[in-house]
Amino acid sequence: MWCLLCFCKAEDGIRDAQESRGLGDVYKRQELEQSIAKLKGVKARIEEMQGLAEKELERVAGLTKKDATDELFKKIEHAL
Repeated sequence: MWCLLCFCKAEDGIRDAQESRGLGDVYKRQELEQSIAKLKGVKARIEEMQGLAEKELERVAGLTKKDATDELFKKIEHAL
């Protein structure tokens, strides 16, 4: 009686039993990257407005405190 044994080698590219993560992870990563980019833009805008506010405060230093505050709030409301 003859026994025929076959040994098959797994093809390249076939991995051990590891479940595919699917496209959901790709989309989540893209959403995260987009959110980070938006936050960086918001941060830059805030820093820009802080710089403008500091310059404005220096400019209005000669005004009374109430006049300077009123003028600053008007400019902030206009900017928004």
